Amino acid sequence: YNPSVPPQGEQQVALMNATNAVFNASKTESQDIGDVVLDTEDSVEECRKVTYKPSKSVYPHEKIIDYGTGCEGADNIRRSGKKMVMVYTDPNTAAAGVLVTETTFDNYYIDGVKITGMVKAYIESPATSGQRVVKVVATKGLSSGAGDLQAYTSTTYVTQTEGASTPSRMDNVFRITGGAQGYQLTHSDTLFNWTSAIDALNPAIKPAGCGNRTQGVVNININLLTDTTSFTEILDYGSGTCDNTATLSINGGTPKEVRLPLLFWPLY
Repeated sequence: YNPSVPPQGEQQVALMNATNAVFNASKTESQDIGDVVLDTEDSVEECRKVTYKPSKSVYPHEKIIDYGTGCEGADNIRRSGKKMVMVYTDPNTAAAGVLVTETTFDNYYIDGVKITGMVKAYIESPATSGQRVVKVVATKGLSSGAGDLQAYTSTTYVTQTEGASTPSRMDNVFRITGGAQGYQLTHSDTLFNWTSAIDALNPAIKPAGCGNRTQGVVNININLLTDTTSFTEILDYGSGTCDNTATLSINGGTPKEVRLPLLFWPLY
């Protein structure tokens, strides 16, 4: 990375936080896949309690996912509060275009960050076509105790590519395309917006048994509103290893390996 003027101060904050915002959106997206798309009880989040009203076998029904006052799952993410999922119909038999689930949040936190908003899942291509595709539309707000505020909207298309013929959830693999856009105001009054789009030729791959995406390329645009500076990033999740590393290129610079989320700014 060798721009004429390296990012400094607010620019570093914006770049780091925007990259983390895209990464965090992918983490909550992974939870949506497990809880909304699959509608299963087994999960990497063993500490939660799942109840159904009136019954899981009746449509519509409400699925209540309760993490209580806080617990850490096998994916090393701490959650508290509740997710309320209204399940309107069986996703295995629903036709294209049908709204399957609608999720809201009740005092729900992920690693100390409060999540609000709504997630809707629609059948894009039915299971009867051979490979079910679900469109997940999310509108979320995030707020931390430090005063950081975020909001984003996303539309992703989730295709199950492995594990559909087995009862276990943990051997499922998903291919994800689509994108998101959002903004963030940090506690230091740095304001920026961002957009992200998964490369159609390099879709994101998310195994159910891994807490992170293991493959895929995301193109990110960042606009720092306090000084009208813009940046582009390419975030590459790698070639299939389950870890929290990726390579990051800024403004066409040489890709560098990073760990997600970014806890410090790498030296380019």
